[in-house]
Amino acid sequence: MAGIPDGSYALFRSDENKVELITDIVGSRTIWYVQTEDAFIASTSQRAIVFFLQDFQPNEEAFSWMLSSGTLGPGLSWDKRIHSLEGNARLILDRSSWETEIKKEKVIYEPVDLPDEEHEIRLKKAMEETFDNLSIDFSKWILPLSGGFDSRAILLMLKNRQGQSRHLGP
Repeated sequence: MAGIPDGSYALFRSDENKVELITDIVGSRTIWYVQTEDAFIASTSQRAIVFFLQDFQPNEEAFSWMLSSGTLGPGLSWDKRIHSLEGNARLILDRSSWETEIKKEKVIYEPVDLPDEEHEIRLKKAMEETFDNLSIDFSKWILPLSGGFDSRAILLMLKNRQGQSRHLGP
């Protein structure tokens, strides 16, 4: 129940009393989970969950979606027992009662009518503030980037941060 970070993530954390799963605001990394009488299994991989369940129970609802669109369909999984956690949600499993609770806050996106130049200034400021609040030891972490325009801009902004350029590779 600690704070929730900004960014793209699928967050799994636990202690002796609770298990907590958290998705980022848009659910960019799907968290899959299943709860049986004997086990609670969560992963970003449905295949891993099926492996630990030790059997597979096909979800026929996903078949028509896969045949028509090449996707599983919204919130559907290959195995009918596996559920996905929606974006901007927190699932809490109480280990002693074996009960789960899902908390989800509604996100409201409201457009701001400003000139493009002002949007650009605000975006740059938000990114600079984000990087200023980052405390990453790049000798211990790897930042995977695709090489696209956005990744190159992020790399350049990180490289130009005070004291960080010596930690970034070529």
